[in-house]
Amino acid sequence: MEKKNVFVVGGSSGIGLEIVKRLSANAHEVYVGSRNDRALVGIANVHHLSLDVTAESMNLENLPETLQGLVYCPGSITLKPFQRLTIDDFLEDFWEYRFWIGLKSGLVLVIILVLVLLLKIFNGQALISIQ
Repeated sequence: MEKKNVFVVGGSSGIGLEIVKRLSANAHEVYVGSRNDRALVGIANVHHLSLDVTAESMNLENLPETLQGLVYCPGSITLKPFQRLTIDDFLEDFWEYRFWIGLKSGLVLVIILVLVLLLKIFNGQALISIQ
């Protein structure tokens, strides 16, 4: 199998971490963008980039020249028994995290990555227009 560079956003816990482990087990180079790297210690071929998808800016300079894959799965939820969840808990999780992270940060991140990759493909000679 050909070794690939894969960028996993939100790869330090949950589903993202399991994806990172599987990619690593298949000898791919895995670049993980997350707020912490505690769960990534000792996993082969993993490179951590400190990244908070709710932040206004992101430093993606440590990504490789080319990427063959992008996995986007950041998240944060209130964990408590369903019966104890309040409407405010639900609204905070959905509106503040899921909706805004997915809409604001996710789209911005994907657009930035596509633009960076296009510029790298065309050696900085690409004209990109966003309308």
